[in-house]
Amino acid sequence: MGPEPLEPQFTAATLLAACADRKAPLKSMLLDQKIVAGLGNIYVAEALYRADLHPALPAASLTRPAAGKLVRAIRAVLNEAVEAGGSSLRDYVRPEGDMGYFQHAWRVYGRAGEPCPRCPGPPACAGVERMTQSGRSSFFCPRHQKS
Repeated sequence: MGPEPLEPQFTAATLLAACADRKAPLKSMLLDQKIVAGLGNIYVAEALYRADLHPALPAASLTRPAAGKLVRAIRAVLNEAVEAGGSSLRDYVRPEGDMGYFQHAWRVYGRAGEPCPRCPGPPACAGVERMTQSGRSSFFCPRHQKS
């Protein structure tokens, strides 16, 4: 297992080292539990959006400044999700039986075709787009998240 993203061992340097010489898309690398433990599809999509990184960016092309921004974005997303009780999808509830509310804070996940929260709208931005990577949905703003 890779480092836990909220632990001090998860740094820009460890992320860069894990991504070095990897042609795989950045999103796929982040979902790999050997690279970072415990990240799921929703949280990776939200962190990449906040870090302005395209999900299809080759992992090896990650720069030190971008890795630092991504580590901070991952931690922010996870901390907000924990504070909100996680995301309740379909029949998921917390152990206490309560629903989580982080799904109300999603900026891109599940929002294909909707306006990007940071863009002024058309014609500058066509909105959030969806693509499939390794059988998983990826959501991103093509204006902010460049590959």
